Amino acid sequence: MNWYNQQINELHNEQKSLKKELSNIGAKGNLQAEKEGDIQVYTLLLRGNVYYYRYLNIRLKNNVENELSKRLGLPFTESPYPYDN
Repeated sequence: MNWYNQQINELHNEQKSLKKELSNIGAKGNLQAEKEGDIQVYTLLLRGNVYYYRYLNIRLKNNVENELSKRLGLPFTESPYPYDN
């Protein structure tokens, strides 16, 4: 198995683990974003309450680039926001 496939499998396992953790606390998340112009909207249902998380596309792009850099062992920029990493 090549490195690329290992990384895809690792990300898939992380996603399954996240879904399991959400289920354990009584939450259900829609990991498929809905697009509203330049914003992606993620929906989380937690114990009967609905939460919407909105992210700008450019911010998501920057986070993906940083995550790729981390996984490739390249220099990356730490986010000044506490919950971004």
